[in-house]
Amino acid sequence: MVLEDGHGVFVGHGCHQPEEWGLARQKSRAGRRAKLPTRHRLAKAEKAVNRVWPVKHFARRAATRSADARILNMVRSLTVVMVGLVLMACAAAESEPAVQPGPVKAATTAASVVPNSDAYFAGGCFWGVEHYLEKMPGVASVESGYMGGSEANPSYEQVVRHATGHLETVRVRYDSKLVSYQALAKRFFEVHDPTQADGQGPDIGPQYRSVVFYGSSKEKATVQELVGQLKARGYQVATRLELAKTFWPAEKAHQDYYARTGKQPYCHVRVRRFETSLN
Repeated sequence: MVLEDGHGVFVGHGCHQPEEWGLARQKSRAGRRAKLPTRHRLAKAEKAVNRVWPVKHFARRAATRSADARILNMVRSLTVVMVGLVLMACAAAESEPAVQPGPVKAATTAASVVPNSDAYFAGGCFWGVEHYLEKMPGVASVESGYMGGSEANPSYEQVVRHATGHLETVRVRYDSKLVSYQALAKRFFEVHDPTQADGQGPDIGPQYRSVVFYGSSKEKATVQELVGQLKARGYQVATRLELAKTFWPAEKAHQDYYARTGKQPYCHVRVRRFETSLN
């Protein structure tokens, strides 16, 4: 290292410095400390004190303890209120007479119904009529089949070819103590279109015409009364009334069709025709 001063050139190693340089640095530091403003010296002193005695830490702990105390007081107050409410409820319960539970009424399901009567309805494809009538309380079963023709034990293929004169019909087996024949007939008139002749929706043909096969004069009178109500509401009823004949169950593939397949009826929907007037 080469150093030039006022009297000549000094040559030495980089890690050895002249004594004059060290003295100059010490004087410079002392001068800077003397020139520091008072606020800077106080800030440094505060930092030193905080390292020894963390005032802010203790302040935070004190605030936390105060919050915990407030929460504890709130919990105690709520506990007192809840205990009071419980005691009041117990006192009220003791002052009231005990209510004896009544008999539990079992829900009526198709499996629990003991049928004592049959009803026969033809209203288009028997799948849809069966689907709606079997949902009624008091109905034990609804079976798809054929009625009204001349040949015994007809097949589906014969019926759709109009070879036997049968109609697609359902047999409803029900408990008359739980559901009336009138209620069944009403539902029949609401789940198909009684104004359509020789067909129902997209299904066209004589095997799909609307017919109520009555088994007694009382049933016939009931249906006639319902037809009169519909006509009074403006419906041009095409439904026929015929005496019930032999019912022939349809093939297994046609029984409970919508329940088995999960599909929905394509030409039957319930319309509440006995509650509002068309006029």
